[in-house]
Amino acid sequence: MSQPHIISRLEIIDITNLKRQVVFEAPMHFEAPNWTLDNQYLIINSNGLLFRIPPTGGTPEPIDTGFATRCNNDHVLSPDNSE
Repeated sequence: MSQPHIISRLEIIDITNLKRQVVFEAPMHFEAPNWTLDNQYLIINSNGLLFRIPPTGGTPEPIDTGFATRCNNDHVLSPDNSE
């Protein structure tokens, strides 16, 4: 039996016209996008780590979470926007 093929897609949807914009797509599992307070990045998690990506797209950049290497979709951003 073959393994399922996973593809995750991060999209932004304009609620005024329902136009969708794909920000990032990859053959991996990632989840739980959150906007930073300044709307400069989306934060996603994958494999226990957090990543930031601009809403215009690009390659997700890892966020240094120190000892926290088992992050899940319950991540919370700091009020001072330092992540």
